Amino acid sequence: MSDSIEGRVLGRFVCGEPIAEGGMAEVFAATHVSSDQPAVVKVLSAPLAKDVTLVARFEREIEALVGVRSSHVPQLFDSGRLEDGRPYLTIERCHGDTLAARILRGPLPIADVIEVAAQLARALEAIHGAGFVHRDVKPDNVLLHEDSDGRLRVQLIDFGICAFLPTAMGRPTLSDPGSKIGTPGYMSPEQTLGIAVAEKSDLFSLGVTLYEALTGVMPFDVEVGADDALEPSLEAILARTRTHEPPPARALRDDCPMWLDALVGRLLSKLGKHRPASASEVCATVETERLAPPGSVQTRSLPRLRLEDLPAPLVGEAWWSGVPWAKGAALAAVIGLAGAAGYVALGDRPLDSAARYLEPVRAAALSVGDAATELTATPTSPAAR
Repeated sequence: MSDSIEGRVLGRFVCGEPIAEGGMAEVFAATHVSSDQPAVVKVLSAPLAKDVTLVARFEREIEALVGVRSSHVPQLFDSGRLEDGRPYLTIERCHGDTLAARILRGPLPIADVIEVAAQLARALEAIHGAGFVHRDVKPDNVLLHEDSDGRLRVQLIDFGICAFLPTAMGRPTLSDPGSKIGTPGYMSPEQTLGIAVAEKSDLFSLGVTLYEALTGVMPFDVEVGADDALEPSLEAILARTRTHEPPPARALRDDCPMWLDALVGRLLSKLGKHRPASASEVCATVETERLAPPGSVQTRSLPRLRLEDLPAPLVGEAWWSGVPWAKGAALAAVIGLAGAAGYVALGDRPLDSAARYLEPVRAAALSVGDAATELTATPTSPAAR
């Protein structure tokens, strides 16, 4: 089929050599017939031409590209159908690496991660504003290249499984109820359950992407030593997304700014209500923080930290039973100070989704508590800890 497309004129562009072939489409280099402007032609694969749902999905991709206006999304030049009925689209071609290819060479510099965060958030802001949810934000779908002025440009590509937002009343749904659509490891918890997704699902996937760019590892990889670590099942990966709390990015990379670590942590919250309200909020946070003078701190009123608010993995009932007054006072001091400092980093992130940030506090509290126990000569069994 490649021979029948290569060399043909589709609309205003001449198809060149094939540059990629996936499960659903073939991709060709192309140039404008008069200006030699580079482009990419994407054509639905021939074996899928009779699949009504996949044809409709391809057409939805075209509709999304028509509706989204952003320099962080490829510009649509043309679209149409071949003689055999297969749809095609022509978009701008940007030479550069995918973010996935860059990560293979190691974690990105902090400045580049911040730039990726800002520009991907702007892309999502435009996509959501046009009434769509991308559903496949991941490093393989992020292009990085330099503009003529040497500045990093970031684009979000591949709208092949995009969907209308639930607020788009009357628009057809192409997925069966309960379908789990997306890329395992980057899907939001709600995606892994087959629940209809909205904007905040894309924000979770953005969080996974930024975490990987910062650390070089995916936050929900199956643990080494697990039964299916070498060949994890699809369900194992999806379940881990719902249940596993990865270590903070800053624990794996100490030059990560606290505000960026906190932002990624919020994006990775299991519940959508604990993530940023929108891509616009992510944009505002990044722009505000990166323009702040080095060492400055955004001040906020501190929350009231109650022992009963601390999550069970951090503070178990048995751990507190029989604690002498000196140990309790030491614990309260450590947790109170750490809570104040942690709130600067975490912002308004709820405690129930911030347990992983407070784990070092638990360790410190245990050490102080042990010392206090010795001072009061009150024996405490290891099990009580």
